[in-house]
Amino acid sequence: VISVTGGALSFKMNPRLKEVFSKGLTKVALSTDAWIITGGTNAGVMKHVGEALKNCDTAGGRVKINAIGIATWGVLHKKERLIAKDYRGLYPCRYEVENEGIHLDVNHSHFILVDDGTTNQFGREIKLRAKIEAKIAEKVLTLVQ
Repeated sequence: VISVTGGALSFKMNPRLKEVFSKGLTKVALSTDAWIITGGTNAGVMKHVGEALKNCDTAGGRVKINAIGIATWGVLHKKERLIAKDYRGLYPCRYEVENEGIHLDVNHSHFILVDDGTTNQFGREIKLRAKIEAKIAEKVLTLVQ
């Protein structure tokens, strides 16, 4: 597991640094078959991870890296579009990103959305994310031993 954490504030990354970050992240993920876990939104550090995943090509063509976004439900813009009328979920989900508000990063392959009933409160997913990452690490260590 590669856990990428950081702020959700938008920032510009120097083009050379962005290239090094993208190539390094994708190379490590591909060479180790690792999952990447982020906060899952299209903002800040998570947006840069998504862009790295979007542009991930190898000599054999485009590849898919498992990138899991763990996000707080209550901060997402237009989240009601993710709810089926029968409340059993939508698959495949159709999710449109707009220019305003907080959205999921479409370059992630999977999402876990944490809903504790709050709205507009960031960071509500942090405890669950830490537990999930710890459990995955525990399983990996068990397999290695």
